[in-house]
Amino acid sequence: MDDSPADEDFFSPGSPFVVVYAAMLAATIGGQLLGIGVDALLGVHNVALPAAFSLALEALVGTRLGARVEGHPLQVRRAAVISATYTLALIAVSVPLVAWFATSDRMAAPGDAFVWTPLRAAAVLAALAVGVPVRWGLMVLFAPRAR
Repeated sequence: MDDSPADEDFFSPGSPFVVVYAAMLAATIGGQLLGIGVDALLGVHNVALPAAFSLALEALVGTRLGARVEGHPLQVRRAAVISATYTLALIAVSVPLVAWFATSDRMAAPGDAFVWTPLRAAAVLAALAVGVPVRWGLMVLFAPRAR
């Protein structure tokens, strides 16, 4: 018999997974800062390094802390649920900001090279969605092994 929390426990108030998602958010921010630092050292000035460091740290923290909450290494399905749920939460908190930038044509000063458009906003949301299988794969890779 599996003593893991039920699927609905991922969403219920007081769920131990709230701690997992909060730690993943801290890993998101830490990974972005680390990636920005590496990016600055390399002189690349691209979003890819901060995004990669962020995804890797999210996966590491999510799978390790998730395993502690469950009391055993995460099953592949559980890692997928955590990854998808975390991405949906990121999208949910990002939508108002993205919508604001996408609909506000006054956000860029004349001559700015980058202007938020609905297409660019959709691309940002699509990039977040692509993070689900990438994070999931990393979570499976980083999962602690059963002893």
